[in-house]
Amino acid sequence: MGVAVGSVLLSLAIYAALWGAPLALGLVAGMYVHELGHVLALRSLGLPASAPMFIPLVGAAVRMRQPPRDPSHVVRVALAGPAAGFAFAGACLLGYALTGQPVLLTLTLLHVAFNLFDLLPFGPLDGGRAWRALRATS
Repeated sequence: MGVAVGSVLLSLAIYAALWGAPLALGLVAGMYVHELGHVLALRSLGLPASAPMFIPLVGAAVRMRQPPRDPSHVVRVALAGPAAGFAFAGACLLGYALTGQPVLLTLTLLHVAFNLFDLLPFGPLDGGRAWRALRATS
């Protein structure tokens, strides 16, 4: 079993033990979609990326094998994760509207909060990376 798969399974087990399987699946799925946004943006630029690695109780990350050189590409890659994460939150909200399942509303709110936090313009967050790249172009 690869490290990436093992990190997903470990995260699922920890989150399920803490909050139950439905919420654990939704948390991990949303983080995966967020990271997949970064992977797809990198690959669209012809840059390789690792599979998402999950860090239980922290989040997930994708390793860039070669960072984008152009600041506009850095911004594109940084913002692709939150964009995908907000789309996932929207899908959860739609699911809640159709089914009334409270876990879907909880997942909507959590993923909106996570992605808004990730857009803050500091540190290693996606917003920080985008902010630094935008400042480099001015």
